[in-house]
Order: sequence, then C-alpha cells, then structure tokens
Amino acid sequence: MFMKRARIALLAGLVLASAPVALRAFEDKAPADKGKEPAPLPKDAPKVVESVPPGAGPVGSVAGPGCGAPCGGTRIVYVNEWVPEQYQTTRTTYRTECREEAYTAYRTENVQETRTRNVTKYVSVPTVETRTVTEWITVPSVETRTITKTVMVPCVETKTVYEKVAVCKPCTTHHRKLVRLGHWECREVQPLFSHCGKSSCNSCDPCANTCCQPCTKTKKVWVHCPEYEDCCETKMVKSWECVPRTCQVTVCKPQCVTETCQVNVCKKVAQCRQVQCTVNKCVAQCVQETYTCCVPKCVAYQATRKVAVCVPCTENVTC
Repeated sequence: MFMKRARIALLAGLVLASAPVALRAFEDKAPADKGKEPAPLPKDAPKVVESVPPGAGPVGSVAGPGCGAPCGGTRIVYVNEWVPEQYQTTRTTYRTECREEAYTAYRTENVQETRTRNVTKYVSVPTVETRTVTEWITVPSVETRTITKTVMVPCVETKTVYEKVAVCKPCTTHHRKLVRLGHWECREVQPLFSHCGKSSCNSCDPCANTCCQPCTKTKKVWVHCPEYEDCCETKMVKSWECVPRTCQVTVCKPQCVTETCQVNVCKKVAQCRQVQCTVNKCVAQCVQETYTCCVPKCVAYQATRKVAVCVPCTENVTC
C-alpha cells in the first residue's frame, strides 16, 4: 500500500514539473507570427466596427487615419468568413451487374463399345491309355530261423539262512509293593451345634441357658498314608533270536539257449501287369469372343453461367 502511494506522488510531481516547460515553449513560438502580414481582404468583405474605450491600447492591426497615438472612437476591422458555395459537376462511378455468358464445358460419359479378344479355354477330353500297374501279392513260405530264448535251469546251492528261535531268559525286575493305604484314628470332633441337648449342664445353676464347657464327641476318621516296600522279582521272559543255519537250496537260473526252427512266413511279391484306363486330359483351345464394355469419354457441351461485371456510369452531382 505504501509503495502504491509513493508511485502516485512521484507521478504527480513529474506532471507539475513539466507544465512550466510546456508554457515556456508556447511563448517562444508565439512571436514568430508577429512579422507576418495579414491576408488581403476582398472588396466586398463586411466591415466590423468596434468601439474602443478611451485610453485603451491598439487592438486591431491598423490604426485610424491621422492618429499617431491611441485615442477614443471607432475603427474598421476586416474579418475572413467562410461562405458555402454550390456547383454542378459530373463524376464516373462503377457498379456491379450480373450477366449471363455461354461457355464450352466438358463432362465424362460412359460409352458402350463392342470389342473382340482371344480367350484360351481348357477343355476336358477323355482318352484311353495303357499303363503298367505294380501289385503286391502275399505269398506264404517256410523259413528256417535260428532263435535265442531264455530258459530257467534248476540248480542246487548252499546258502546260510537265519531262523528265529524262541529263547527263555531270566529277567530281574525291581518294583515297589503297596503294603497298606492308611489307618483309622479316633479324634475329638466338635459337633455342628455348640450346646449339647440339655438346657444346662451346670449343677449349681440349673437355670443357666448355656453349658459351662464346649461339647465334643469322639469320631473314627480314616487317615490316608500309603506305605510301600521295594521288591526284587526274577522271572523267565521269552525272546526271539536269529540263529544262522546252512542248507541246500534249489535255485532256478536263467540261461540263453539257441535253437533252429521252421517258421511259416507270408511274403509280399511285386507283380507287374498292363491295365487299360480312361484319363481326362485338359486340352487348351484358343477361342475369339466378342464383348461389350463401357469406355469413359470426354464430351463437350454448351452451358451458361452468371458473371459479375463492373460497368462504368456517369452521373451529375451537386457539390
């Protein structure tokens, strides 16, 4: 806000400072018009009479005749006035007119023409040919072949085998034997109600409401305290052991054997023979044919169009 006010104040100072310079330049230019003579006035120019008060200085350009010093009275002053004057004159203007003109235009038209061309056609013609055909015929035959086959041959071998044998062995075990679980004890127990069944147990004061001593009773209670003793026990335990044993075992082993045998085989034998067959062959034939086609051609025709033309015209004007 402060900067804005500072800018406005600076601009106002510049305007005020430049005003005296402009006025001084206007005063310097004014004396240049003093040496010029006034324009001559026409004879029929109107005269303006001014009354000058006595003691006033010269106002016009010419003083009255015979006056060397300012004096009071009237004088004639000539003034230029502009008067309108009308006259007749002729001027040439141009105007736009729309006219029709004929011109030659061209358009494309499709014209039918008959033409001739050579066409190659392929015609299927049946022909009889003799061909050699190879046929495969199956013929049975007997062949002698040597074959190798695997035969299982038994043989005796000595092997060591392991057998499971039941053996009883002594086994000593240590365990704790329960002697007794607990015992019974007699204990003095206070009953649920504090007084006994009597109204008073005091012989001195038979009218007393309470007993002088608490009432208790003897009750048999089981006390759980188990007792154990260590015992050693030896017993026979049955177990299994693997015992090696040698025995004769019959084993079948594979063995390759070669032998010769007769085999019936069917063989394929090629046999050639002549066969008559009909074959269709494509034969080329050149044929001339006539066809009609449309050919584009450029055709001229007369057409009309409207054209804008500038036409000069003369007119009288009063200015």
